[in-house]
Amino acid sequence: MTKETSNFIKRIGSLIPGFSGYENDEQLRNTDYQIRLFTKSVIESYIYAIERSKNKLNNDDLMEIDELQNLLKLFCTKISNQKFGYIALFDRGEKNEKLLEELIKNDEKLINIVEKIEIESMDINYIKNIHLELEKILTTRKKILS
Repeated sequence: MTKETSNFIKRIGSLIPGFSGYENDEQLRNTDYQIRLFTKSVIESYIYAIERSKNKLNNDDLMEIDELQNLLKLFCTKISNQKFGYIALFDRGEKNEKLLEELIKNDEKLINIVEKIEIESMDINYIKNIHLELEKILTTRKKILS
């Protein structure tokens, strides 16, 4: 495991209570699930903040914010309903080690985006960009696990 990966794992451990790592089958399953739940929780907090700020918007912005809010809600559903990232990754062969490393890097990108979300920001372009980044990472995750 690289130093970069090791640092990321320590960082996740400080963010997610009960984080257990990627060392064995059960830990990978649990870590994968914890990261997805953490992501969902942060996004749901952002959705709630968006909801509270809607009374300050004009009608055009309100419609667009509603649409973005619904896209974020859909993302929360998709991320929490993903299959666990463990099926073929535990043979620990060279190919599977690469897949595991890709999964960890993808998790790191997800955590980086979630950590940088500015809950107070209600800029429509900012919200669009967050959503697009999240969807891109989810698409990559699906490719890694397929």
